[in-house]
Amino acid sequence: EVANDVVYTVVKREINGVEERYIEKFVPIADSDYPADYVVMDSAMIIDNVTRSKVITGLDHIKGEKVHIIGDDNLFVTEGYVVSQEGALELPYPCEKIIVGLPYQMKVEFPDIHGELKGSGSTHGKKKTLNKAILRLENSFGGQAYATDENRKRDIFTTSPGGGNILETDLKLRLLTKYEEVNPGQDTNHTAKLVIIHEEPFPFRLSSISREVALE
Repeated sequence: EVANDVVYTVVKREINGVEERYIEKFVPIADSDYPADYVVMDSAMIIDNVTRSKVITGLDHIKGEKVHIIGDDNLFVTEGYVVSQEGALELPYPCEKIIVGLPYQMKVEFPDIHGELKGSGSTHGKKKTLNKAILRLENSFGGQAYATDENRKRDIFTTSPGGGNILETDLKLRLLTKYEEVNPGQDTNHTAKLVIIHEEPFPFRLSSISREVALE
């Protein structure tokens, strides 16, 4: 269709209590550091509201659902917003361009590392410690990394003081292109496994990953 590949999927959804299947496609990936240039939500709607209203209508397809919202100036507005049974939603302030949709979680699991070491043979079956992982990210924000479900999930980009995010003085969030180092914690099974999850309404584009592993 365009210069890039277009991904189509068959999606099973429940509509008015009846299971339906739809052929849906992913929107092309933008090349921008503005979150509002991306749609990283399910069943999303883009609203250009020239009158800058606080009330959004026409959301009958996701009524009763908790949603993510990106409003004007790329300000992330979320937590506790639920579409009414009338398909409407009221924002805390008037907006002109709004993206609203359902949140979803991306999960990527990287398996253990095995190889041959000169003089000591295969690393298969040997205990390992994953000291750190270095991620190469492009126009991304959010995400967490951890070794196993027993470990505390470590934020990749956070909004806490000293975190890895960039929030400009006017609170306009910008996506980041950078190498980011994370310490995912120790795998209780002594492997070099790594899990990354992402559920914010921002893109997460991982172009490379390297892991520093110590053998025991």
